Amino acid sequence: QFLKNLGIFGQRIKKSELKRKELQRKVGKEEKYPLDLINHNQIASEYHGEEFKVLCEAKDWIAFSKPKNAHSVVQRYSDHHCLVNWLYANEMFALTQVNRNSLNRGVLNRLDQGTTGVLLYAKNDEFFRSFFATSAKLKKYYLCVVQNRPSEGELSLEYNLVGKKVKVEEGGVAGTMRIDVLEEKEGRFLLQIQLFEGLRHQIRAGLSSIGCPILGDELYGGASAQRLYLHSFAYLGKKIKAIDLTGFSDFNTNTQMIADRLLAL
Repeated sequence: QFLKNLGIFGQRIKKSELKRKELQRKVGKEEKYPLDLINHNQIASEYHGEEFKVLCEAKDWIAFSKPKNAHSVVQRYSDHHCLVNWLYANEMFALTQVNRNSLNRGVLNRLDQGTTGVLLYAKNDEFFRSFFATSAKLKKYYLCVVQNRPSEGELSLEYNLVGKKVKVEEGGVAGTMRIDVLEEKEGRFLLQIQLFEGLRHQIRAGLSSIGCPILGDELYGGASAQRLYLHSFAYLGKKIKAIDLTGFSDFNTNTQMIADRLLAL
């Protein structure tokens, strides 16, 4: 009853993994409950990890360079390695108020934990609400390194998005990407991927299904490496032009030349 009086019940209690005996005992002078349960929908102001960097910004949006092993969005109060944690820690408080009732706040595109690169964020609620109605018009480009050479051109597959590992199988959600081979080095291939939808693990699962897993992506059969070799390179549209030229240090690719070519399309 004490938890219900705090507005905490149902799935929130279930997800906290409190045991039945703990829930049924009477409230004494001192009780201990998980911080994630008590601080539901709250975000910690501490950040632990590599720094995010501002790439560019406009009136309604800002683009960050996401480091590896950081998360795009917060899942619980005990998270300290997400973009919004970094915003709080760097006193960018106005941005933390966008989409205030969701832990996602103003994040406009999600990247996997190991993926680096362009991460878009809305600077106001109006732009956040309107973005998803037009996001399909954005051109999304990624760079990745794979162990085998794929065929170039469009690759259309169907994805079963249920579970931790996405499966490519008939009857799933349709997704298409365009593959271009940019460079070969010591039996590894640098690819440019144009993503048309942006399904969860679309690039990772799709390339693995054709025998070309991404280097460092052990979940999908890739060889062990110092990082996941997947980089969100560019998001380009009428109102948004955000490019992260970082690339991969072990490939001497002229990322500025790639960016100039994409901007000219």
